[in-house]
Amino acid sequence: MWYDERVSKDKRTTNPRFSLCCGNDKVELPLLQSPPKYLYQLLYDHGTSDSKNYQQNIRTYNMMFAFTSAGIKFDKSINHSRGPPTIRIQGQPCHRIGSMLPMPGKEPKFAQLYIFDTENEVHNRINAISPHNQIQEHIVSQLSEMLDEYNVHAKTFRMARDRLQDVQVNNIKFKLIANREKHGRTYNVPTVPEVAALIVGDFDANSKRDIIIETQHGQLQRIHELHSSYLPLQYPLLFPYGENGYRPDILHSSRSDGKKRKRNRLTMREWFSYRLQCRSNESMTLLNSRRLFQQFVVDGYTMVESERLSYIRNNQKKLRSLDDGSRRDLNKGKRVILPSTFVGSPRYMDQLYFDGMTICSHVGFPNLFITLTYNPNWPEIHRLLNPLNMKAADRPDIISRVFKLKYEQMLMNLTKNHMLGKVIALKNHMVHGPCGSLNPGSPCMKKGKCSRFYPKMFQLHTILDADGFPVYRRRNNGNAIEKNGVIVDNMYIVPYNPRLLRKYQAHINIEWCNQSTSIKYLFKYINKGYDRVTVVLIDEDNDQTENGQHSVLYEDHDHIDDVLSRPSISDSKFISWMNTNQNSVEGRNLTYAEFVSKFVYNQKKRCWHLRKKGYTIGRLLWVPPITGELFYLRMMLSICKGPTSFEDLRTVDNVQYSTYKEACFDMGFLQDDKEFIEAIKEAKDWGSAHYIRKLFVLLLLSATMSKPEQVWDQTWHWMADDIVYNYKKSSTSPALQLDDRTLQNLVLLEIEQLLQANQRSLRDYPSMPYPEDVNCPAYLDNSLILAELNYNNEELRSEFEHLFSHMTDEQASIYNQIVEAVNKDEGGMFFLYGYGGTGKTYIWKTLASSLRADNKIVIMMASSGIASLLLPGGRTAHSKFKIPVLVFEDSTCNIHQGTQLAELLNQTSLIIWDEAPMAHKFCFEALDHSLRDIIKHNSKDNTIFGGKVMVFGGDFRQILPVIPRGSRNNSKLLSY
Repeated sequence: MWYDERVSKDKRTTNPRFSLCCGNDKVELPLLQSPPKYLYQLLYDHGTSDSKNYQQNIRTYNMMFAFTSAGIKFDKSINHSRGPPTIRIQGQPCHRIGSMLPMPGKEPKFAQLYIFDTENEVHNRINAISPHNQIQEHIVSQLSEMLDEYNVHAKTFRMARDRLQDVQVNNIKFKLIANREKHGRTYNVPTVPEVAALIVGDFDANSKRDIIIETQHGQLQRIHELHSSYLPLQYPLLFPYGENGYRPDILHSSRSDGKKRKRNRLTMREWFSYRLQCRSNESMTLLNSRRLFQQFVVDGYTMVESERLSYIRNNQKKLRSLDDGSRRDLNKGKRVILPSTFVGSPRYMDQLYFDGMTICSHVGFPNLFITLTYNPNWPEIHRLLNPLNMKAADRPDIISRVFKLKYEQMLMNLTKNHMLGKVIALKNHMVHGPCGSLNPGSPCMKKGKCSRFYPKMFQLHTILDADGFPVYRRRNNGNAIEKNGVIVDNMYIVPYNPRLLRKYQAHINIEWCNQSTSIKYLFKYINKGYDRVTVVLIDEDNDQTENGQHSVLYEDHDHIDDVLSRPSISDSKFISWMNTNQNSVEGRNLTYAEFVSKFVYNQKKRCWHLRKKGYTIGRLLWVPPITGELFYLRMMLSICKGPTSFEDLRTVDNVQYSTYKEACFDMGFLQDDKEFIEAIKEAKDWGSAHYIRKLFVLLLLSATMSKPEQVWDQTWHWMADDIVYNYKKSSTSPALQLDDRTLQNLVLLEIEQLLQANQRSLRDYPSMPYPEDVNCPAYLDNSLILAELNYNNEELRSEFEHLFSHMTDEQASIYNQIVEAVNKDEGGMFFLYGYGGTGKTYIWKTLASSLRADNKIVIMMASSGIASLLLPGGRTAHSKFKIPVLVFEDSTCNIHQGTQLAELLNQTSLIIWDEAPMAHKFCFEALDHSLRDIIKHNSKDNTIFGGKVMVFGGDFRQILPVIPRGSRNNSKLLSY
């Protein structure tokens, strides 16, 4: 560790403490052993040809002996240009393992090479991975012998080979055990019985993470990231003894500071931080493996990200956010998705941008935009890596640590020492390229041109271009240097500061950016790694805020009264702020955003107290105008100082208003809507009434009108021009007259239909009138519901009478039970069993004609397309319910709250699924998960299929679910 990496950098001490390596003594893991003799020679005997060959092809050698395959694609195109070797992956990272034996006619791969045709093992390994001439057979042979002797996983697979050679053993399976019995901080190398077990006949996996390997099938299994053997199975040359990888049951060390913490178990990030440190008493096999170490670091990063995503998915998938005051919550709120704490998520990007712009508005725009690029020739890197015969690219961990130290030093020099200087000469670091016609193969060249727009033109004076970006002065003074055999002048020089350049010996680019447009580009540059544009889509739910309301998180089964009784809800940070203003005069001259500059919030005691040190800039969260009163409350919070109640926030010049919107009007924040009235008035001269209604709805949806009710009062008659004509035409009564009240209701009804097509309603705008005495069903513009109701009721009744009269007693009994369950609306699940020709389809048609004749919705589907054609209005289950093609235990259908399909399911009375035994059991579970989430009946919190009446039909003589390359046992396990 470097001295500047100590915990308390502001204190000079001879006994520093560090947290990067061991979390300040929280993390304690068994040290890695010295590698076997042959592997040690390949790693450290740099002068031998075998060592050079091994180091050059280390990833290929590791892949030859890996037990698992990496379920990702490595981008090979990125290393074709100059520069350090880079690993870039595509796809979802995962490790997979196949069966013990390959399928007939297939070559063995990965773990199969330890079992199948081991007499020709060396030849098989080379041909399976890399048959080119760079691989040395004697190295492969000796590595194989080494792993057989020392690696616990190799021993277990050799044991499976020996048992498979016994002709008396059939139906053998191989279980990779996930759990370990020994202490994770003390024991690191497992024994053979701990890592695997051979099973003959039936089996029972004790852990969800255990991997059961069949004797022979063509299906790959994914190994969970939390499996103890996840890493050693993929990297046998990094863990030659088969040492355990990360385990979630490892506790923190008792040698730590002894403070009571919320978490006492080791995280995956802490495990990797510990393993990536160099210790004098620990083997450096991992750190000295060059390109294989780079791959390991990338793999480790994806594991940490996967763990974070799994936590978000498993712990927040049932959380809701409620803000409309309902007593129950099944149909309210939105699923909590990637939070702003997840690096790279849209909310994370938004928060960075808003924080930066808040700082700019508080202290002004920055003058300089400085970027620092690491220099592989920094002496700190050379001193550490030269004795190991390694390059900077071989140790990305060292590069990151040195860069961070340099960055902190530079920040200190810029903020504390105000470093400036006078240029004398320039030759290194800040010369671009050269590129263009001088070097067409430069990495910056795209489509024959420099992507950085070099060489730059000479410029006598610094100016700003039309977009606010500076065009720097570049003197044509004749100075030139030679770089890569090419003479370059000032046209290739990157903007720099000479004093910073001399001190840090690195590429430090300095740009002037004192313009708002440049500031916005700055944040795009910082986040350019994600290469995307963030678009905010507002879920247009009823989002009104009353006094005392704030965000509340809870689970589906929680009752709102119990939620509101929690201390974290009743004493929010916002309410505590107003309570503090009642008891303290120090904050009464501060707005809510300014309050944090003088006060600190104590999360445990849920109160504010005066700040003793430090300086903080506050920012109000962004709120879209479509949220109504929440938006206007935020506007008042930006200027209201020291309020002690919600009434104070609505008070302007001693006048208390009933809404925040009215208070904003009095403050002059909102303008009148004259321009919108004039726009509609102009549009009525050349546009139809339907067009004007759509224009008015667009203004409502965009929340641009301050008082939409006033715009409505002055323009509604222009929106009604075609209403009377259409009613006269439909009623064949030319003398039809409609009074203004009726005409307004009809126009409002048309507007309501347009709003509902956009998941909104006139009820979302409290100041707007709502159609009186007009029944406005929720499915006015739902084409799916209208299609399900588009039947001739008389024909259906006639069909039902005919079908019912010819039913057998058994069929009639089944029909009556199902119809009774539908009429009670209490849910129910039925399975109708019968082989072909026994009348199952006859019952389906009778049920459909009966219920559809009463305007009830019946969804009919089948597992196969041919069977669905026999059902009236039939579809396949995957098509109707958007069931994923690849289903897993926790899969859900691709149905979102508020969509037309979700509303159709709410209105459905009966669901019939024919040929159900042919479907994968996870298909039924996916539909169950989705229906429980979507169905809005409050009394059916945990009812199967959301309380809908489900009728399954089929014949167990039919084929079971088709599992590609699966065994008979697989089909049985994945069936109901």
